[in-house]
Amino acid sequence: MDSKNIIHDFSKEIYGYHYYEIIERFSKIYRERFGVHKYEEIVNRIQTSKTFSKLNVDSRLKRTWLNDVSITGQMLLIPYFLFKGGYTQFLACLLALERWNQEVNAHTQVQDERELADISISIFNYISRTRGFKI
Repeated sequence: MDSKNIIHDFSKEIYGYHYYEIIERFSKIYRERFGVHKYEEIVNRIQTSKTFSKLNVDSRLKRTWLNDVSITGQMLLIPYFLFKGGYTQFLACLLALERWNQEVNAHTQVQDERELADISISIFNYISRTRGFKI
């Protein structure tokens, strides 16, 4: 199956996925499309990002939750991601959301898995409209 069909199928099926299924399935698509090395580079950039570290600290202190706008907005403040394509931007947002989930939400429980899935879907739709998932 070519990349265009894979992302098309993903966009149709995403609404039925649980939060962790969205991460797992898109991560697999990304690794197959761009390779494990590129995937791990994005993981490392998100895990070591000062931008997301600050966001997570602020969120924990203020007991606030994230939404699609806050995640995409913060991702676009990182120069590396600003001009990247939709695949990379969506992966970065998913990884940032999961980092927040582990570092903040695991302790505060302000959002459940369904809400996290909804945020992921909103991010996917936003990036589909603004950047697209070009081959």
